Amino acid sequence: MWGPPSLLRGEATNLARRRLTLFRLGLFVVLLATLLLVGAGPASGWTSSPQGANGLSTHEWILHEANRISALQGYEWANMAIAQPASDEPVRGNIGQSAKLIDRGNMRLRHTLLVAGFVALAVLALGALAVGCGGDTTTTTAATESTATTATTATETTASTEAKMYRIGITQIVQHPALDAVVEGFKEQMAAAGYVEGENVTYDLQNAQGEMSNASAIAQKFASDKLDLVLSIATPTSQTAVKEITDFPVLFAAVTDPVAAGLVKDPAAPDANVTGVSDLLPVGSHLELIKQLVPDVKTIGLLYNSGESNSVALVELEKAKAEEMGLEVVEATAATPAEVLTAARSLVGRVDAISVLTDNTVVSAFESVVKVCTENKIPLIAGDTDSVKRGAIAAYAFDYKQHGEQAAKMAVKILEGTPIKDIPVEYAENLMLSLNLASAEAMGVTIPDALKSEAAQTF
Repeated sequence: MWGPPSLLRGEATNLARRRLTLFRLGLFVVLLATLLLVGAGPASGWTSSPQGANGLSTHEWILHEANRISALQGYEWANMAIAQPASDEPVRGNIGQSAKLIDRGNMRLRHTLLVAGFVALAVLALGALAVGCGGDTTTTTAATESTATTATTATETTASTEAKMYRIGITQIVQHPALDAVVEGFKEQMAAAGYVEGENVTYDLQNAQGEMSNASAIAQKFASDKLDLVLSIATPTSQTAVKEITDFPVLFAAVTDPVAAGLVKDPAAPDANVTGVSDLLPVGSHLELIKQLVPDVKTIGLLYNSGESNSVALVELEKAKAEEMGLEVVEATAATPAEVLTAARSLVGRVDAISVLTDNTVVSAFESVVKVCTENKIPLIAGDTDSVKRGAIAAYAFDYKQHGEQAAKMAVKILEGTPIKDIPVEYAENLMLSLNLASAEAMGVTIPDALKSEAAQTF
């Protein structure tokens, strides 16, 4: 019997009470039959024979039997015998024969009552069993119906909400405002599309703190977790994610050159399980901005991490474009955030302006570069909006929060079943100008009015 313990205990108690009541009733019926049997026997030990009348004379016996027959049967001749002498042999013969017949009837009555009593007891016993079984069946049925009702309710409740809790891993190479903005925009757009954190989606956000060993460990963890999707932010983390994860989707963001990084072969038709959004900057627009801010610029310092393939690819593009524009470049590299200050100081006195694009190592220690440029009156031009907030003079850049939103729209397509091969790599949209007037003054730069009018953001 399956059901709640309290329900089972109550049913068992009721069943025991019903069986006890029926058993008592059976005993009562048997006792009543026994009493009837005793009451139907010859009174006070009398028999139907004058020889067994306890020493009574024939006359006394006739009178006794006549009275008994009269009381039991109402025979008229028995009443006559009471009034007549006992010498009348015919009367005595009739009385003796009637007494024997009455005694035989009493014996049959005893047998009948005895059999009826046992039959009644058997019927009641069977009834008790039937009630017991019926109780079990009823309880089981009720429990089954209750379980079925609960299951149906649970099914309806589940059907009314999201049937699946999606699990998304986010791996970020280092913490800095531009990459943090990607995460923020991604989550907000996912929620707008119906994927609300804590309701039908969970995020496992991991930060490699600039260490490739950490990035590899994070990717291995995600691979073993068998997530629904991984968002890899920046080139180094995307490379490790693609290497370790092969059986579920990897969506990259903030990657400059996905082909050079080995993430995809053809951005227009990605294969395997990888696609994403590139933040490739138009380096021509970037260099033109430097010339507008520093009209007499001849040499530009390029500060980056030579270990980041995205930075290397972007620097190569920048160098080629600078050469076209008649500009010279001086390179300074930093392998870790701790080396950024030294690398920036190495450019003092050698360049007319410093360019920092979307290098994760340098941007994570951007305040060190701002310090050097402010102290030495070297114009600093960046490649992202958040770096302008932190002290660069200007940037033609993408809003990285919007970049995250763009990635989220691709993620929704993936989660809804669109094959990766049908989701080509996208590129960051809405290039805009940001200016920091205080930094320009601190670094000795006068911003033209035309740029002030064009700026989408001014700090």
